[in-house]
Formats: sequence, C-alpha cells, structure tokens
Amino acid sequence: MCADSRFHIIVHDSAAFFIIIHFDSDAEPALPTPGRNVWMHLVAEIDHLRDFHFILLSVYIFFKTNVFLLKGVIYTEIMFELLMIVACIGMNAFLAAYETAFIASSKPLVRRIAADKTKTDYLKLLFLKDNPERTLSVIQVGITFVGMFAAAVGGVGVEKGLSPYFRETLGLRSELAELLSLLAAAVPLTYFTVVFGELIPKTFALRNPLRTASRFSHAISKMSKVFWPVVLLLEKSTKALLKWIPRLHESEQKDLDDVSEEFETMSAQSKEYVLNLFKIEKTKVASVFIPWNEVDILEKDQPIQEVEEKIIRFGHTRLPVFESGRCVGVLNAKEFLALLKAGKSDWSSIIHPSVILYEQAPLLSAFRIMQKRKAHMGIVKDLHGVHLGIVTMEDIFEEIVGDIYDEDDDGSILKILMGRGLPF
Repeated sequence: MCADSRFHIIVHDSAAFFIIIHFDSDAEPALPTPGRNVWMHLVAEIDHLRDFHFILLSVYIFFKTNVFLLKGVIYTEIMFELLMIVACIGMNAFLAAYETAFIASSKPLVRRIAADKTKTDYLKLLFLKDNPERTLSVIQVGITFVGMFAAAVGGVGVEKGLSPYFRETLGLRSELAELLSLLAAAVPLTYFTVVFGELIPKTFALRNPLRTASRFSHAISKMSKVFWPVVLLLEKSTKALLKWIPRLHESEQKDLDDVSEEFETMSAQSKEYVLNLFKIEKTKVASVFIPWNEVDILEKDQPIQEVEEKIIRFGHTRLPVFESGRCVGVLNAKEFLALLKAGKSDWSSIIHPSVILYEQAPLLSAFRIMQKRKAHMGIVKDLHGVHLGIVTMEDIFEEIVGDIYDEDDDGSILKILMGRGLPF
C-alpha cells in the first residue's frame, strides 16, 4: 500500500467488507478467486470512475475462512479455552487433594478434635467421615464432570481453532491438520492435568491430611447439596452393593479405631519406634549381621592366659569360639572371669552352643529364636551351611530404636582397665 493511499468508500456487511484505495490505474491487485469475482463485479459497476484514477481493492473476508479474521478468532478462542482448561485443572486438583486427605485423615483423631465444639471445620469433617459413601460420591461426581468438560474444551474446542490455522498457514491437508491440532491440545493437557491436577495436590494432601480435609469440608458439603440427585443415586447404589461384602465386626472396628487414635496421639519418636517394629518383620538377617572379618574371635586351643588377655582387650561380653576354622560356640566373658577367680583352667567347659540363624530369615523370627534360647548372639549361616558372621540382640534393637551407645564403642572399658595397671 503506497504512502498517499486514501480511503474513499467502505462497503461493509455481515459477510464481507470492501476497501477502495487510490493507486496506479494500470495495476491489478492479486486476489484469491472469491475476492477476484467481487473485484471484477465492482470494477464493472464503477468503470466510469477511471478518469479519477481510482481502482478498487477488494478484500473478501468470510468470518470462518479469511486469515486475518481467523487469527483473531483463534487467539480469542484459544485464550478462552486455556482459561477454562486452567480452571478445570484447578478444580481437579482441589477434588484430588480432598479425596486423598479425606481417606488419609484419622477418624478417631478427628472425633477427638471435634469434641471442642468451636472447631466447626472438624465437626463438618466428622460428619463427612461418618458418611463416607456420600462424600466419595460427591468427589467422584465432581472429578467426572470436570474431566468431561476439560476433554470437551481441550480436545474439541482447541482442535476447531487450530485445525484451520494449520491448513491455512502450513498448507497441510485437513486430516493431518486435525491430527496435529488434537495432539497439540491433548499432550500438554494430559501433562499438566497429571502433574498439577493429581500428583502435586495428592502429595500435599498426604503430608497435611487433617488440615486439608478440615479446611475444605464446608465446600464439599455444599457440593453434595448441588449434586444431590446424582450423589443420592451413587450413595444408595454403593451401600446396596457393600451389603454383600463382609465387614469387620463392630467390636473389631472399635479396637482398630482405639489403636489408631492412640497412635495418632503418640510423639514423633514413638511413632518411629512403632513403625520400625513393623519393618523388622520384612527385614532379613542378611541386612544386619556382622561379617567375620569385623568380628573379634577366640581359638579353642588358646591358653587361658591368652584368652584372658583377649577378653580384656576386646572388651566384649560375648565372643565366638573357633576350632579348625569353624565356630563351635560362644564364650561369656563374665563366666570366664568367674572361672579364673575360682582357680579353674578348663575354660572350654563353659563354652555355650551356638544359636544358628539363616541369612534369609526375617529379623523378627531371629529375635524370637534368640529370645527362646536365651541367647544374646547368633551365628549366621547361608543355605549351604557356610558361617557368614554374627548377629546380636543389640543389632536387632538398633533396627527399632536407632544406634545404642556401648562403652566399648569408644574403647572406654580398655582405658579403665589400663588405668588400673593391667598390662595391655
């Protein structure tokens, strides 16, 4: 368009508009076929205006096909649809978080907090916990509606907006343009829905179940009133089907509730101990035993003086006794010192038989065997009978309560004995 162009007439209706612009009379604009037809018609009608050096430039724009209007329509539609998608993801995140928090929150603890009548959020949450079928129905109805709406907006709305753009701008066939537009809508929508609509809110709710469930209990209660026909149908259907499934006796359920309430009131350290007790049922002996290269041992054929020296130097209460490269028992240091005090020298007579534990045995089973045998140390073997090392009661206790301080860990016993003039 030249610098001295001047608008002389504008013909505009709901289907198209035409602009008459001043330029060289010998020039003919390059227009698409629909525009050229209109151009020829108008030139014929105003042929007598040639002396005025006017020429008609017609831009025939249909609202659904012209590229200039199309861009505006696409941008407007996509912005609106993106806002709708963001709203859907936000709503899905809210419902997913509440569902997780509702299930994870402890009903006995909610009941205890709700005893303070001023805690209206917890009173409402307790009501929802007393009616789990209704609450879960509300959540599922909301998630279903949000998912349907998001799919309609993201899958159809954006596709309708992007498909013409791909055809006009990239010159793609209709089938390929529709496929690309669907992918352009579905892939980002799926990613953001999973991450921001599911994973993040559920993880947050698991970390803060009571706070999340109580804070939004009023909103869920209002949703149950909005969707009450569908919620009522789902609630009744669920209860009817659950009648055919066995459930815990009322007394058993009460016992579980009492245990759960007691657990929730424990300190963080106590909870850790309880959870560790459950863990040792799955922990294997192989994961905690001490291998032979780290164990202080005695030889059965050693003189009593060497045994005494080693017992005092090692500072252990119990020591494995070897003969011909195999463990034949365990010596109690206190019993050995009592033997010396009695003036006896046959220390092999006080060697206790070994308690054999297998490396793949659960740690709790090993503990029960040692408890039954009144042993504080067990010898660990593999399936082929090869001696691998030892495990002690202290090792098992440390799996429950953490590291236990032993005076011998820092050599304190040896220092005390040396301070008394013993030669080490």
